[in-house]
Amino acid sequence: MRRERNGILERTVISSSPVSVEYSLTPLGQSLLGPFKTLYLWIVDNVGEVYEARQLFDARQT
Repeated sequence: MRRERNGILERTVISSSPVSVEYSLTPLGQSLLGPFKTLYLWIVDNVGEVYEARQLFDARQT
């Protein structure tokens, strides 16, 4: 798993019946929360313009 290998997530196998797996953010993963929140807020603020750009692009393709 790349996110685990890159130090973003920690994976814990819980020995029970049935076996389950738990994931948690490492401190490095936690450091991404701010940038992801910023990206999310940008998307919320600009989603209308993104849809308009897609429609204009798609109209040129036909």
